[in-house]
Amino acid sequence: AFLKIIDIIERIDEVKCPQTKSLIVTITERTAIDLYRSRKRRSAISFDEELNLNSPSVFVFKVAGDSMVELGIYEGDYVSIRKTSEARDKDIVLANVDGIFTLKTYRQKGSNVWLEPANSSYKNIYPKNSLTIFGVAVGIMRKF
Repeated sequence: AFLKIIDIIERIDEVKCPQTKSLIVTITERTAIDLYRSRKRRSAISFDEELNLNSPSVFVFKVAGDSMVELGIYEGDYVSIRKTSEARDKDIVLANVDGIFTLKTYRQKGSNVWLEPANSSYKNIYPKNSLTIFGVAVGIMRKF
């Protein structure tokens, strides 16, 4: 017989790291095996470390709009971006297209480049004059 391990989050505590003033989230969780053995695990997650937010090449912005909902990116989410002017096919990028900033999936086939929304209500964006990549998405945070 196989035993499936299930993580159960019991409590999430948010604290500020005294040295860096960064947010550290402590998660208390149990697994199915732990339930059997009545033991708990504690782990701490630093968003600064996980998303490399202390790096000068990473920044965070708040999402506006619903063009990426089919990839689970919603209005009000915070997306961390690693600054770069280069992107690969299927990277989620923050770009300036013809003077307008947008978060979309970068697509390239041969010399053709376009930005693809993750919402079937929107059309692909084909740059008319300019396309500047500001960075590639490396993480997402959401407040409930």
